[in-house]
Amino acid sequence: MGERAGGYPDGMLLPALLAWSLASAQTRVTLDAHRHFSDRFLGVEIPGLKSGNSIDRDMAGGGVERALLISDAYLQQGVARFRSNEELAAFVAAEPDRFAGLCGLNTAWDDAVELFERCLARPGMVGGKLHFRHHKQRMSDPETAERLTRLADVAERRRAMLLIHMNFESDPAPELAALLAAARGHPLTRFVIAHAAEDSVALLANAAGAANVYTEVSTFEIRKPEVLAAGLRSFGIDRVLFGIDGPIYGAARTLEKFQALPLTQAEKTRVLETNGAAFWDSLPR
Repeated sequence: MGERAGGYPDGMLLPALLAWSLASAQTRVTLDAHRHFSDRFLGVEIPGLKSGNSIDRDMAGGGVERALLISDAYLQQGVARFRSNEELAAFVAAEPDRFAGLCGLNTAWDDAVELFERCLARPGMVGGKLHFRHHKQRMSDPETAERLTRLADVAERRRAMLLIHMNFESDPAPELAALLAAARGHPLTRFVIAHAAEDSVALLANAAGAANVYTEVSTFEIRKPEVLAAGLRSFGIDRVLFGIDGPIYGAARTLEKFQALPLTQAEKTRVLETNGAAFWDSLPR
């Protein structure tokens, strides 16, 4: 037999493609726990990125059923912060079975608590996003820790969640210790560590006993797959969520990289299907 594209023998390419298509169709991703609702990509404005059509196309490419959308208010100042949160709230309210929203927050804002309470009062808004690395803040700083506590108090009353991008640019251990302290003081609040703690993934083992601390795996390609897999196992697979970090990263490509991790199929199914569905059902919607 002769060979055709991809090195497959004649007559075998179509069955191979059908098998790949069937395997892809059987992959369910119940929740993308990290998607930005923004028209900006790597600092460049690209109109249409946060349109329903653009989000739908990307989600369909990875078989993603639902998504937590993040307001870019944490990048804004003044009244623009309120507008960003309100725009996202209107979007998620239109499709509450598919989308929930996270308010953009910054502990440095004097009115952060007021903004968070106002944002969570909108239907479909289920928590907040804090980006300590972008704002060059450290949770181990006493003033920042106090401000985080006030926001966590709001989340605790609302049974909401906090997605936290930690600042690990210097010593990461005190940062994780500060997050765990906040989690212990707010047992009804789900704290989600963004990006599987980046290059500090090994530290996740220190959070193994914290039932209300989760992590999500977006942008994990910066680490060695075996290191990431070991870190997730030591943390606890039952508290690992799938995340994409769209629109920066696409759903299909991120799913492909996740499937290549040295995890068992049962562990992958737990992350892609079981954990996401349970987390979604627990959100205050």
